[in-house]
Amino acid sequence: MSVIPATETNDQPTDQQLPSKFEELIDTTETYTGGLKIDLNTGKVIEYVDDLKAQWLTIDPQAKPDSDKQPDAVKINIIRSFSIEKVD
Repeated sequence: MSVIPATETNDQPTDQQLPSKFEELIDTTETYTGGLKIDLNTGKVIEYVDDLKAQWLTIDPQAKPDSDKQPDAVKINIIRSFSIEKVD
């Protein structure tokens, strides 16, 4: 019996794994918190909380550092929250 892999394995990074020049210009801050309360006797969820906050900041790379004018910047904030709770 011989085995033929479904896909070829390759240790070389793909285009999606390589960092782009755009990624190098962005400063990312992420905060993730969550919690799960479960009844171990019944296996049922009592409460579940999931909270993700992310911020991306980029500044114009062509801005002159010695200029009195503030460089152009873009700041993006997201908040994603999910919560479920058992109701009797």
